[in-house]
Amino acid sequence: MHLLGERRDISDFTAGLDIASSSYGEGFPNSVGEAMSCGVPCVVTDVGESAWIVGETGKVVPPRDSKALANAWLELITMGAERRKQLDEAARKRVMDNFSIMAITRQYEQLYDEVQTNSS
Repeated sequence: MHLLGERRDISDFTAGLDIASSSYGEGFPNSVGEAMSCGVPCVVTDVGESAWIVGETGKVVPPRDSKALANAWLELITMGAERRKQLDEAARKRVMDNFSIMAITRQYEQLYDEVQTNSS
């Protein structure tokens, strides 16, 4: 482990990961979305919105279950190159389709349209 201090190039490090994980107690872990946007699949614990963010593009394990976490990491590490590439691409597509600024803007616009229509 290396403690690197404050960094302004974290996206370069994130893109170099093989797998990203979340903690056992986050509501909406930005680090998961950031990793997925770099095409890095995630193994997350089933807390907060982690499972929803990852969907079918990674692995979800029970919180505080180190054996399940290790097994999920091992499954991603040992999957074939073609399957891994598909998972990487699916993770990036999922986060861009659902959580990019453009996707969120569209969701707010739809909400505002619904509210305006229903209040008329």
